[in-house]
Amino acid sequence: MYLRRKIDQYLMDWKNLNGHKPLIVKAARQVGKNESIMHFAKNNFTNIIYLNFALANNIYSFPCFCTFLILDYLKQLD
Repeated sequence: MYLRRKIDQYLMDWKNLNGHKPLIVKAARQVGKNESIMHFAKNNFTNIIYLNFALANNIYSFPCFCTFLILDYLKQLD
């Protein structure tokens, strides 16, 4: 069961903006950020790329080529 949150409407507004930028969510711990984002993404998009930098020890935990692989994959979807 999903508990609706205030962020749900904000996410829908973000999605409906023309030319919206990537979404970065910052908030207090244990408020349901991951659950809200994943619920929204699964219900509104076919493909999801989820990067949680909070779990990484540092920014270099993600290989440099990771960005290029993601961009190449996204180009193939068009």
